Amino acid sequence: MRGLILFLLVIATNVTFAQETSIFLSDDQLTLENQKFEQFLLQNDDLITNARMGDVVGNGGGLLEAQVAFFYKSLPKAITSALEFNQGKFTVDDIKILTDILSNVQKSSYNEKILMLDDHTFFSTDDDQEIRTAKTGFNQSFQIFVNRKLLYKNIEKAEAVILPMLIHELGHQAGVSSHSYLETLGSKVKYIIDSKKNFLTQESDFGSLILTSYNYVSAGGWADLVVILGDKLTRLQKIKFEELKTLCHGNFPGGYEVSNLHWQRRPVSNDYIYSVYATGWMDLRCNSLEGDMYVVNADIEVVINIVNGELKAFVRVLP
Repeated sequence: MRGLILFLLVIATNVTFAQETSIFLSDDQLTLENQKFEQFLLQNDDLITNARMGDVVGNGGGLLEAQVAFFYKSLPKAITSALEFNQGKFTVDDIKILTDILSNVQKSSYNEKILMLDDHTFFSTDDDQEIRTAKTGFNQSFQIFVNRKLLYKNIEKAEAVILPMLIHELGHQAGVSSHSYLETLGSKVKYIIDSKKNFLTQESDFGSLILTSYNYVSAGGWADLVVILGDKLTRLQKIKFEELKTLCHGNFPGGYEVSNLHWQRRPVSNDYIYSVYATGWMDLRCNSLEGDMYVVNADIEVVINIVNGELKAFVRVLP
């Protein structure tokens, strides 16, 4: 009997511990926290309304805004790729939260979900230990408010912060309150994406030039090629489908990765145009009618043209 009582006490202790250490807020906690956040938003209604009006008229289209938009729009590929590349890095809770985030992002456009604010007081309240880079509630209906002024202070490092920040805030909308847990989860996703990233830098006549390929290992994941020149970001269009289909010998292209990027030769310039070239390798995934997947390798070239200070770039397959 004594042994049975001890056994039941152990079970009760374990259940209580599991409940106390759950990373998810209870329904009652969610209701309370969201009511508090809604009240906070009402208190800052003028600030938020003015920011939304600024977005409507096209105010604030710099590098930071372009980077946040790029990473938000690429989240479905990044999360799917991270989950498929898991290799034991994610816990059951991690997978549940990332799946919830994926669903959230697929239902909400960038303009619906993200709003930039410049007022530090919005991001530093009595509940905050420090000035926050972003803020949201514990429900998918809320926007994510991004501290534009703070991120622009360290714009050179913003690229490293944005993806984990988005995972963090969207994790709150999945019902998770722990900042440390979500910081770790965001770092896990970023680590996987960074492990497949390639980039080049050089100084041009028009400022710093950065070419980056973001690769996604998931089936159907198309690499994103991004060029940054000064405070402008351009996302290159994918290689034409028919061109890829030819490389697959008529079979269906299923995504590609780009690696081994390097500058091809010195920039070419005249009075009208400044051109920079880079080459790299493409691993193209092809799917046969029989359901088999195989990889075709090809050389690619990225052409970056600066015409009257305006950036125009494209990628093509070399013969």
